[in-house]
Amino acid sequence: GLSLSVSNLEPTTGGRELSSVQASDADRERVKDLLLSNLADRARENLLNELNSGDMLFENTLTASQIFSEEYDPPAGAAGTKLTLTMQVEYTVQYASASDLTELATLAMNAALPSGFRTTSDAVTVKPTTNPFQVEDGSLHWTMRAERVIAQTLDTAQVTQLVLGYGVKTAQANLNENLPSASSPEIRLSPSWWPLVPLLPFRIEVVSQ
Repeated sequence: GLSLSVSNLEPTTGGRELSSVQASDADRERVKDLLLSNLADRARENLLNELNSGDMLFENTLTASQIFSEEYDPPAGAAGTKLTLTMQVEYTVQYASASDLTELATLAMNAALPSGFRTTSDAVTVKPTTNPFQVEDGSLHWTMRAERVIAQTLDTAQVTQLVLGYGVKTAQANLNENLPSASSPEIRLSPSWWPLVPLLPFRIEVVSQ
């Protein structure tokens, strides 16, 4: 009396057939790929807007590091003519700050600074000349061009000895022959009509520009 079974030996008749539209696994996979691509573009745009001038973004390192939520409407197995996916995704990317690049370039140029030269200021211009590429160990490699202005350090005692007591033309020739420079050194006498450079070293002022 607690269980009952029935066997119907005749074909079932009557009733009706219903059909419904449902999203397949392929549909859900396709909409997920489209949404992730759109989110990655938006994340890249937001990250570029947050960078400081001179910062270098390594776009190939942009990845979806974590998916916090993934909701389909309608869910798998439910009927519906429209499939909607809502996702919350965290993206990460690698970048090099302008200050780090400048410091790295400054250290390299300081190590290669020619003897007898000095920097005229702390201003350094850094520009990439190749696109970054990733190697097997995960590190990134690229080439940068760094520029700054340096000037030759003059030995004021040497300059003084080259002109001491000479006429202007002779003193000028001595400077041109012994001091390599981008432009010809200039000698100014006071009074301007005096023909000879002073004989006393303390009356000679050496100015480097």
